[in-house]
Amino acid sequence: MLNLLNVGFSYDNTVDILSDLCLSVEEGEVVALLGPSGCGKSTLLRLISGLLEPSTGSISYDGKCDTAFVFQEPSLMPWATVERNVKLPLKLKNNIDNQQVVDALEAVELAGFEKRFPEALSGGQKMRVSIARALVAQPDILLLDEPFAALDEILRFQMNNLILNLQVKNKLTVLFVTHSIYEAAYLADKVFIMKDGMISGEVTPQLDRSLKPDEQRTSIEFMNAAKQIAELLAGEVV
Repeated sequence: MLNLLNVGFSYDNTVDILSDLCLSVEEGEVVALLGPSGCGKSTLLRLISGLLEPSTGSISYDGKCDTAFVFQEPSLMPWATVERNVKLPLKLKNNIDNQQVVDALEAVELAGFEKRFPEALSGGQKMRVSIARALVAQPDILLLDEPFAALDEILRFQMNNLILNLQVKNKLTVLFVTHSIYEAAYLADKVFIMKDGMISGEVTPQLDRSLKPDEQRTSIEFMNAAKQIAELLAGEVV
């Protein structure tokens, strides 16, 4: 579905942020990107979304492929209601479909919150609005740049489960940046470790999704995946 071949990126042709990066993502996969700060994870998402253009190499899609981006901060319009915030992408495209807004809010379990303003929402609810805003245009690929970093652990688990449910229901391909080994091991079909602007390793957790969430998080597959990711991040495995 998505192929990156020898992709490089630098600002003003000075320091390379990404260099000869190759990456393939299949339709319907959940892919995690981990690595130290400054290794190019967020830049990679911006290249895939089209917010940036690669300096070298190519990014290609199999057929038409629409992306939607969820940033670390919800960045909601404080003067607008939840409904108007979610409706924004459709308004920009001049293609407003109120049913899509309803469906997006129901998908993130915020039906009934349409007329509330951001100041009346909790941090988790604001992030759900941000996700609904990304989903409303019915993208093929959902890009998440550490959207749960500021949430407490319990709420973060809830949001992780929400993403998995949305991915299955909407048949989404998901790429997300995280610094959490456990979040990557739980959510992802593939985990790519990044270092110095390149992919330095890969882990495939292979969790049994038929199990309950707490059973998945205590499974041997989960523990093994977390161990492999930790080893790659520590540089113990090449």
